[in-house]
Order: sequence, then structure tokens, then C-alpha cells
Amino acid sequence: MIVVTYDAKTDVLSIELVVGAEGPHVAGEEVYPGAALLFDADGRLLGIEIGTASKVLPPDALASLLSLK
Repeated sequence: MIVVTYDAKTDVLSIELVVGAEGPHVAGEEVYPGAALLFDADGRLLGIEIGTASKVLPPDALASLLSLK
């Protein structure tokens, strides 16, 4: 199950592809200023984080992604 969350205070959109995958075994790779892909130790994609989401996403994309909840 994919979990999409948005923190309006920090303007960060998080998309968890593997729910609860956190800890020292998770490494992030910034692929664009403010956007990071999160991987496990085996290189599998666990999630995506987008900073300043309201500024870098196309119009209405944030609302569309949040409707996936």
C-alpha cells in the first residue's frame, strides 16, 4: 500500500512505497534540489520526498496526489 502525506508547515510531500521503512538502512539520494529518492541497503526504492512541494509540482498535482489517500 502506498502512503502519501503532506506536511503543510514544512511543505514536504512524502510518498512511501514501503510503509514504515525507516532507520539507518534507508539512504536518500537527492535527484533534484529538494527532491530525494529513498533506498534500502539492497538498492530497492522505498519512497520519495519532495521539499517545497507546492512550488515545484505542477498545478493541481499536490491535490491529486493527496486524493490517493
